[in-house]
Amino acid sequence: EEMLRFSKILVANRGEIASRIIRTTKRMGIQSLVVCNPVDMDANYVKEADEAVLVNDDKNVFVDANRLVEIATERHADAIHPGYGFISES
Repeated sequence: EEMLRFSKILVANRGEIASRIIRTTKRMGIQSLVVCNPVDMDANYVKEADEAVLVNDDKNVFVDANRLVEIATERHADAIHPGYGFISES
């Protein structure tokens, strides 16, 4: 049975949780995509990710599932990791 393989995953979280997920994706040979706001531009998780999308929306993108799917689709991510909290609780 062949295992499904992702090439890029959008990590729908920030901070240390995102960093942990990103480290795991790197070990698995999967690219990571994160979203960030201007405040997070210098955060470790943004620096560690293979790709980052700056979102200047007034509302919190981390709780907007439709926006996250839109970003993942635009950036050709194969999957979204919900992280912990935020989207994973919805």
